[in-house]
Amino acid sequence: MEIVNLKGYIIISHSYPDKIEHKIQEIKPSIDIPISVIEAKDLATFAKKWEMDYPSDTFPIKQIIKQGKITLGDFEKVLH
Repeated sequence: MEIVNLKGYIIISHSYPDKIEHKIQEIKPSIDIPISVIEAKDLATFAKKWEMDYPSDTFPIKQIIKQGKITLGDFEKVLH
């Protein structure tokens, strides 16, 4: 099994505050990598679906990392 370094940060939030994209842009990580934010309910919904559809696979999280919001639609794009 190949281990791949994660290339970004993921913030899991109860909900998005106003101007979340602007707030993410203000964060200055020590290296130039994307900062993603996802609502906990979307992550939980996707995780349950993934577990039912792919019980023995690992989700390729590096394909979902991007600057800004991650939505359920973004997960669907990775799967199709």
